[in-house]
Amino acid sequence: MSFTITDTLWVEAGENGKGVSEQQAAGNISFVLTSYNLTHRIVKVKPGTYDSTIERFPLNVTDFNVTLKAVGTPADTIIEGTEEDYCIKIMANNIEIKNFSIINGEYGIYVTWDVRNATVMDNFIHNHDGDGIYMSYGNNYTLITHNTITGNGGTGIYSNGYYTNITKNNITNNDLDGVEVFDPNQTIVHNNISYNKGDGITVYSSYNNLSCNLLTSNNWDGITIWGEDYEDNILTENIITGNELDGIELYESDRNIITENIISNSGYNGISLSSSTYNQLKENSIQHSDYDGLYLKRSSENTIKNNIILDNHDYGLVLIDSSKSNHIYRNDFVGNGLNVKDECGNAFNNSKVGNYWDTYLGKDANNDEIGDTPYLINETLGINDHLPSMTFFNIEDTTSPSVSITHPNGNANISSSEISVVWSGSDNTDVSYYEIRIDGGSWENIGEVISYDLTGLEEGIHSVNITAVDGGGNKASYSISFTIDTVMPSVSIDSPQDDAILNASSVTVTWSGSDPTPSSGIQTYSYQLDGNTWMNITATSHMFSDLTEGDHTVRIKVYDWARNEDVISVSFVVDTEDPTISIISPEDDATIEKDTVTVEWTGSDEGSGIDYYEVRLDSNSWETVDGTSYEFTDVSDGGHTVEVRAVDTSGKTSMASVSFTVNTSPIGGPGLLEEFAIVGAFVAIVAIVVALYFLKWKKG
Repeated sequence: MSFTITDTLWVEAGENGKGVSEQQAAGNISFVLTSYNLTHRIVKVKPGTYDSTIERFPLNVTDFNVTLKAVGTPADTIIEGTEEDYCIKIMANNIEIKNFSIINGEYGIYVTWDVRNATVMDNFIHNHDGDGIYMSYGNNYTLITHNTITGNGGTGIYSNGYYTNITKNNITNNDLDGVEVFDPNQTIVHNNISYNKGDGITVYSSYNNLSCNLLTSNNWDGITIWGEDYEDNILTENIITGNELDGIELYESDRNIITENIISNSGYNGISLSSSTYNQLKENSIQHSDYDGLYLKRSSENTIKNNIILDNHDYGLVLIDSSKSNHIYRNDFVGNGLNVKDECGNAFNNSKVGNYWDTYLGKDANNDEIGDTPYLINETLGINDHLPSMTFFNIEDTTSPSVSITHPNGNANISSSEISVVWSGSDNTDVSYYEIRIDGGSWENIGEVISYDLTGLEEGIHSVNITAVDGGGNKASYSISFTIDTVMPSVSIDSPQDDAILNASSVTVTWSGSDPTPSSGIQTYSYQLDGNTWMNITATSHMFSDLTEGDHTVRIKVYDWARNEDVISVSFVVDTEDPTISIISPEDDATIEKDTVTVEWTGSDEGSGIDYYEVRLDSNSWETVDGTSYEFTDVSDGGHTVEVRAVDTSGKTSMASVSFTVNTSPIGGPGLLEEFAIVGAFVAIVAIVVALYFLKWKKG
C-alpha cells in the first residue's frame, strides 16, 4: 500500500498503521522513530501505555527539529521503560518532549553529548533507578519546564549543559539531590524543589542564576555551592525552609550574590560559608534556624547588610577560624539565643551606622537614632559595633497584608474534581509568601504564587485557607468553602407517553427530576419545543398551546447547582382534524359499458396521517384497501353506488361516494337480458297473431 509522509505522524498503542494519519496510527513510538526521517515533524502519541511489550527502549530521537508529544494529559499517555535502558534518549538538536508520564526506566530522559535546544515540558517523570533527567556534557540551551520529577532513585535533574533553563518544575522526593548543576550559565527559577534526600540544589559551577525557587524539607541543604573556583552565582528571592542541614551553604566559593531570600527553620544554619570570600549577603530574612542564622568559617571580605536575623536558636551570627575583614552593618538581630559570636575581629559598622541589636541597653540622648555607647561583641578582642541603631532597619513593617480568594466563590457548587484556587494579596511593602491549608490539614508554604491547583477532590464540602505573610512576618488569612458535585442529576417525562397521538392542540408535558446525594440539588429546568429556543422554568410541567397538526418533540433539561445537566425528550402527534377524501373516478352519474369498474380516489391527513381506506359497492361489506384504487368485477347492468372511507392513525374517518350505471348491451338500451325478453315477447305475439289468422282462414 502506498502512502504519503505528512508533517504530523500518529501513534496509538496496539494499532497497526503506518502512522501517516490519525486513522492509520502506528502501534508504537519505536516504529515511527526508526522508520521515517522526522526532521521538522511532529509525532503525536495518543493515550495508552507504551511499555516493553510494544516498544524497543531506549526511544532514540535522532533527527533534528522533532516534537514528540502526547495528545492527552501525562496521566493518559504512559511511557513505561525497563531498569536496563533509558526511556527516551535525545540525540539531536531542537527536540521537544511533551505531556508524557515517563516511568520505571534506568533514566527518564537522557540528553546526549553536544545537543542544543532540547525542550522537556509538561511531563511526569517518576520512579527511575537513576536520574529523572540526565544531560550529558556539552549540552546548550536546554529548556526544562512545567514537569513533575519525583520519586527517582538518583537526582531529579542532573545538568552538565551550558545555558540550561530549569523553570517552573515540581522536583520532589528523589533519592539524591533535586537538581545538580555542573556547567556554568544555568538558570534555575520558579521551581518547587522539596523533600529530596540530598540537597535541593547543588552547584559545581559559576555564573548561574538561582531565583524565586521554593526549597523545602530537603534532607541536606536547601542550596549548596561547592568547590574551588565556582563563583559569581546569583541566589535571589528564594524561599528556603525546613531543610535538615543548612538553608544555603558555600564551600570555597567566591563573589556570589545572595539577596532577598527567605530562609527559615533550617536544621543547622540559615547560611553557612566555609573558605569563601567576597560574597554579598544582602536583604535576606534568616529565621528560626536550629543552630545559627549565619555561620562563617575561614571566610573573609564578605559583606553582610540589610538582613533580618530573627529567632535563631543559638547565634544570629558566628565568625570563627580566621573569618576576618567581613563588613557587617544595617542588619536587624532580634530574638536569637545570642546575637553574635566573633573570634576573629570584623567590622560591625560603616562610617555612619552599625546594626540593630535587640539586646542593646544603651541610650540615645541626642535622638539621632544611634546609640550613645558601643554594642559589645567580644570584650577580650575589643570587638564592638560602634554605631548601634536604636530602630529597625528592615523590620519596620507592622501592617498586616491583605488577601482575598477570587476563585471559586464562597459556597460555590463545582462540577469537577479539579479546581484552581486563585487569590490576590497586597501589602504596604510586599507579600513574601503564601501558605495554603486544605480541609483543615497542615499548612503548606507555596511561595509567591497566587493560584493553586486542587485535584482528585471527593464529592462533598471542602474548605481552603490562604494566609499571606509579609517581610515583617505579619499575616492575614482568608477562607472559603465549596461543594464538589460531579454527579449528573436525572429527569424523566411522566406524560404524555412517547409517540402518543393526541386529539388536542394544547398539550401539557409533566416531568420529575432528582439529584443523588451528596449533591448540590436541583437548581432549575428548561424546555424546548421542536428545536426552538430553550426556556428556563422552575416548575415540573408546562402547557404547549396552539400546536399545529402533526409531529412535535419536547426536550426537558435539568440543572443542578453545579450546572451538571441531564436531558430527555418525548415525541407526540397532534391530530384534531378528520382526514379528507375525494373520488376522482368514475364521475358521478357516469355510465360504464363493461362489468369491471375501477374506482380511484385521493386522501390526506395533516395530523397522524392516513392509516388505511375502506371501499364498498351498493352497501355491501367494507373492503380494506392500502392504496388509492379498487377494482370491482362482474358488476351487473344497472345503477350502482360506491362508497370510499378514509381512516387516519387516530381512528378518525371521512367518506365519499359516487353513483353510476353499468350498461353492457351492444345496441344500447336497458340491458342485454332485458332486450332478449322483449324480443321473445314480440315473437310470441306474432306467433299468436299468425295462428289466429290461420284458424280464421280454415273456418272461412
